[in-house]
Amino acid sequence: MAKVTIIEGENKGNTYSFDDEEVVMGRSTETTFPIKDLRSSRKHARIYKIENYFYLEDLQSQNGTFLNGKKIQKSRLSDQDTIRIGSTSISFTALESLEKESIFCGYRVIDKLREDESGIMYLAEQVSLKRDVLLWVFPFGMAGSEENSIINAQKIFIAQISSLSKLFHRNILMLMDFSMSNQYWYCSFEKVDLNYSIRNYLKKNHPLDISKILDIAIQVASGMDYAHSNGVFHSHLTSKNILLQPGNEERAVITEFGVSRFLSESTISDASKSTGIFATSEYIAPEQITPKESTPTKIDIYSYGCFLYHILAGVLPFSFSTPYELLEMHLKHSPKPLSEHRKDIPESLINLVNKTMQKDGSLRYESFQEILKELKEIKKNRKQKETFQGDKKKMSLHQKAGTKTLWKWWFILPILSLALGTLAFFSIPLLAQF
Repeated sequence: MAKVTIIEGENKGNTYSFDDEEVVMGRSTETTFPIKDLRSSRKHARIYKIENYFYLEDLQSQNGTFLNGKKIQKSRLSDQDTIRIGSTSISFTALESLEKESIFCGYRVIDKLREDESGIMYLAEQVSLKRDVLLWVFPFGMAGSEENSIINAQKIFIAQISSLSKLFHRNILMLMDFSMSNQYWYCSFEKVDLNYSIRNYLKKNHPLDISKILDIAIQVASGMDYAHSNGVFHSHLTSKNILLQPGNEERAVITEFGVSRFLSESTISDASKSTGIFATSEYIAPEQITPKESTPTKIDIYSYGCFLYHILAGVLPFSFSTPYELLEMHLKHSPKPLSEHRKDIPESLINLVNKTMQKDGSLRYESFQEILKELKEIKKNRKQKETFQGDKKKMSLHQKAGTKTLWKWWFILPILSLALGTLAFFSIPLLAQF
């Protein structure tokens, strides 16, 4: 897997991750990685992969393509190379996968589970303790050539992960270990199944029963409340990093706590540094798009509201074709009313979701403690209602059974009386003979 990041130029901070696909760079908006630079040709250069190596090739551009200061026609790329197109400088980062059975910082790699712009997640064995863990490896070169960005990202990484190490809660993925080597930063976490994300779960199980939704919502809110009370904020909740682990009692697990902050620092983008966004989230808060006065608590509450909407409706709050459309929706539009998706949602729960998703952060709840209190009240009222309806149904069944029994007696008694009368009529003359 590789990544290109603009480190100097008009779109400084823009990044694109890829693996086997060809990446065309140039001034045209139809290119894979558009560059706003008047000295760039419409289709200026391309990066492609042959076997395990990436190559850079100039596409007969007018002003040429430069690699580490030298003009090239075609050249093999290495990690941390700098590409220059016009006045735009682009950093190339290659994150090599660890081989199965290889030993990395005391961990034996069992399998690669996931790879994206944030790094690679492996299933690994911590050799010293002979236990399986999730091993998340981040590329050291994420911050390009700016040394200050690397130092800042390192400081935030240590601070965020140190805070996360103090959290012990059933609904938060537990951190086991973390460190930095010369080339990589890494964390290891308790082993969970990443396939059981809310996103995947909803694809197979929607619509969920309202009682089940309330159970999941309370678990996630409980984890968020605990983290916030310990000064740890998420800032990047998505349907991918909220898991629902199977078992007798399904356990909701929040992952990626504390990760988006140092990753956003390492992207170099000024926008990401001020908002704490590493990549566009489907649950992104408006104030993360256009920086406004807000608190990390209010940001997490908005994202949590999007999560609630998602598990209730079975679809995301907003449909979109591009990341820009998604940002526009979260900034200026309201989602389709939940009552139009399904009719069995309690009004109190709809009101709760609407309040968490207010565009103005000051109109949202003040804390997850408030949300938890309301959710538990909704659950209690629903249970009482279900109990009452159950008792009412039983009573109705008893009444029906009683009416049926009474009807039987009303039918039998006249026949029985007639039979006894007939018997008496014929019995009297016979008795008279004696």
